[in-house]
Amino acid sequence: DIALHNSLALQRGTDPTTARIEHFWGHAGSGPESFFSPTEDDGSWYWMGGVTVFGDQALVFLMHARSTLPAGADANEATACAGLNFEMLGWDARIARITPQTPDKWQWRSVSLPDDVTWHGILAGSSTVIVRDDYLYAWSAGPATLAGNPVFLARWPLAAATAGDLRAPQWHTDAGWTSQLALGSATPTPIVNDGNNEVSVAENIWPGAAQPWWWLQSSHVMNSSLCYRSGSSATSFGECLEFMRPSELDTYPDSSLLVYAVKFHPALSGQGSDAAIATYVVNSCDLRDIQQKCDLYYPRFIKLRLRQSSSD
Repeated sequence: DIALHNSLALQRGTDPTTARIEHFWGHAGSGPESFFSPTEDDGSWYWMGGVTVFGDQALVFLMHARSTLPAGADANEATACAGLNFEMLGWDARIARITPQTPDKWQWRSVSLPDDVTWHGILAGSSTVIVRDDYLYAWSAGPATLAGNPVFLARWPLAAATAGDLRAPQWHTDAGWTSQLALGSATPTPIVNDGNNEVSVAENIWPGAAQPWWWLQSSHVMNSSLCYRSGSSATSFGECLEFMRPSELDTYPDSSLLVYAVKFHPALSGQGSDAAIATYVVNSCDLRDIQQKCDLYYPRFIKLRLRQSSSD
């Protein structure tokens, strides 16, 4: 069996109703394989984290995972929402110089990482990654709790990131930005405690809004709605307010469905100056659902307009 855990895509055009997209993956012998793979062939894999472009370079964060299923187990029978049958091993990243060629022709290379990429179980760069004020910022999920995933914020000087040097992240704390080395065994201050692995954060997504910062995620993960937060800064967000129930939950009411990867796409346009484009994904705990229900596991595009009240 071939498992494609990650791929890259190149979209030409910014209007999602007319743009064209081309997908790229690796090749193993005569078959496809993941675009990015761990250096050790130990059965683990990478899932995509945040992606950003600065100057003429592209940087991709990766979440390192492996299966917890016993050898020979049937994933169709064993997959259960309680455990999802994988564990996280840390994070990684790749960087490449952008050329006129397609991304599969770019020279992707490893970056320099901290000594401990499992530090406090935080997946650096698992969510949104942006460049602002000469720094690279990365919203990063911690281990799941009953409330959800705490989400932390890391940053690197842009000069270091441009050089492929991510060895010394600084983390947001109550005392200000503090290096990972100085924190040692102490934990950074979470931005929120009830986030997801793949939250989405954007600044000034709606020009003129009372709050400049906006946040998207699913309200939980299982059979959940989409919710949003607004904030006065990159580190200050309010409660997550539900605004949409995915239609798939009503189409398949007897299925255990996962709702996740709710993402802003600030680069997309064509839907009016007051609209923001976002996507979300609905998956299932049962692989047979994916095989038989062909409208699952595809990104759904939604158009969001901000309706401001007098109290905003």
